[in-house]
Amino acid sequence: MYHLRGLTQDDHWRGRVRWALQWRVQTLVIIAVLLSGAQANAAEKGVKAAPSSAAEAEPSWLGAGVGFFVEDSARSRENYIGGQQIQEQQPEELVSASVFNVQVWYLRPILTPGLRWGGGVAWFSGYALEEPEADEDDEPYEAGHLFQIGLQAEYELARVVSKLNVLFGLRGGGALLFAGQDLQAELDGLERLGLDVWNGPQPGVYVAPLLGVRWPLSARVNLRADLSAQFAKVWLYQAEGEAEGITSERSATLSTTRTQLLLGLDFTL
Repeated sequence: MYHLRGLTQDDHWRGRVRWALQWRVQTLVIIAVLLSGAQANAAEKGVKAAPSSAAEAEPSWLGAGVGFFVEDSARSRENYIGGQQIQEQQPEELVSASVFNVQVWYLRPILTPGLRWGGGVAWFSGYALEEPEADEDDEPYEAGHLFQIGLQAEYELARVVSKLNVLFGLRGGGALLFAGQDLQAELDGLERLGLDVWNGPQPGVYVAPLLGVRWPLSARVNLRADLSAQFAKVWLYQAEGEAEGITSERSATLSTTRTQLLLGLDFTL
């Protein structure tokens, strides 16, 4: 066995191994310190970002339901010849012969936890009206198919009682009435008198504050019920024409106060 600078070959290799191990241990310690610092910074940033992204973390909802309603309506008519009202008529009091509609809606979170907004559509199939004291043999006035298309916003208070959530909201937007048998007969009669009248869907507006509840049935399905008071107006027709230099105008509107109970399901997206 030979010597290298006063050390044996075995001592020389043991020294190199010891130095290599010490270098690697120091390197691992430095890396661990850097990683722990990076994780702490990331956690701090995550905590700061959490409040601003809380609304985005909430789910969106796709819902469908059936609305059961009662309503009181007033149909107003006005007739003018040569700019003068020829006959002042009192509004005709009516109630709905229909009792339900079908609705779908989509809501997504916005700004703050619990606040959502979106849109919805309601379909009143075979929308009909009748006088409050109408006899059973009297046929209701068939207005047609009524569609309401609008916006919806609501705020949800979570777990007010057990799993029960409470909703405060507002619906509002426009309406389209596609003429039924009796309304179409009126429009045709105005045309036969030589008046120009719009035969397409008749426009309207509505607004409805609501109060409701939501109860989870599963992780993705919720039972929903809300009670709303709706205020609506539909322009049934606006007709005008000229005969022998004399201008004639006729119009009719339907103003409605509707109380509705909506029962449906909300699905998490």
